[in-house]
Amino acid sequence: MTLVTNARSKIIEKKADVPGFGDIWYDESAIANIFGFSDMKKKHRITYDSDVEDAFLVYKLDEIVKFKCMADGLYAYSPSEQYQKQSEMEPTKEKGQNYMGSTVAENQMGFTEREYNDVVKARKIYSNIGMPTPEDFITIVHGNMIKNCPIVVQDIKNAQKIFGPSISSLKGKSTRTKPKPVKEDIIEIPKELIQQHHNLELCMDTMFINEQPMLTSIDRCIKFQSLVPLESKTYAEYYCTLDMILCKYNSAGFIIRRILCDQEYKGMMDQVKDNLDIDMNYTNTDDHVPEAECNNRTIEERIRAAFHQLPYKAIPKIMIRYLAMESVKKLNMFPNKGGISSYYSP
Repeated sequence: MTLVTNARSKIIEKKADVPGFGDIWYDESAIANIFGFSDMKKKHRITYDSDVEDAFLVYKLDEIVKFKCMADGLYAYSPSEQYQKQSEMEPTKEKGQNYMGSTVAENQMGFTEREYNDVVKARKIYSNIGMPTPEDFITIVHGNMIKNCPIVVQDIKNAQKIFGPSISSLKGKSTRTKPKPVKEDIIEIPKELIQQHHNLELCMDTMFINEQPMLTSIDRCIKFQSLVPLESKTYAEYYCTLDMILCKYNSAGFIIRRILCDQEYKGMMDQVKDNLDIDMNYTNTDDHVPEAECNNRTIEERIRAAFHQLPYKAIPKIMIRYLAMESVKKLNMFPNKGGISSYYSP
């Protein structure tokens, strides 16, 4: 069985026969082995009443087993000494089959108060010097590399027995499993398509989604659809947004030679059209660019369809923006019916 945690994955190969529960997977090197609540309830009746006792009661045929809340919030069962002795004397059982987690209080038994205080000092020094490996820590202390060090090597070993591995060290040093290699699947566009349709005409417009302005565009040849949210309707914001759209075309080897838009953009675009080396074509008053209007309608339909698929009745503005951008991204994934190719997507 493969055990997957937030730190890493590990293959578990051993099973134990727990009396009253049955076969269960376990790992001798693990800090604790845990019973699954969903598996336990299939075999025994479980109750919990916080007004009576902070414990889960598991009803067996001949007794009630209590899983009490420990200091760290973990509900654990401490078997009786008689049960532990009986388990140790049983020759057919594997080590660790009891499947019980040990706590710091249990591990501390058998150590004097002075030894425990030295263990706390050892763990504090371990953190202060950057949490090296236990072997390196022992080498540092054994080699007297720390001036006036108040601990000895035995204190480090006792710390491992009482506290186990450092949680911070485990989280910081554990690495994820080797990721799957990324395979490049880039399709080369025929040069003839780029050369023949090098100069393009762009149709642009502004659409609103819940009063949020977004600049949309579509060219007349490739049919590449763009959408960039606007922070405001100032000229500077429009210039910056339009520049982002033009850069996408330039990076692919295309050049926008003409922009078709409504009359509302005339005061803005007349100031920069010479710098951009672009011809402007404005519609008549109260008229609109058909391609831009159709593009807006298509994008709005996709956004509404995606919204109704979500499990929310309302979403914040930031989600609306990314929902709109994602909808346009998916529109460009497949060839457009009126585009230059039936095989290559925009």
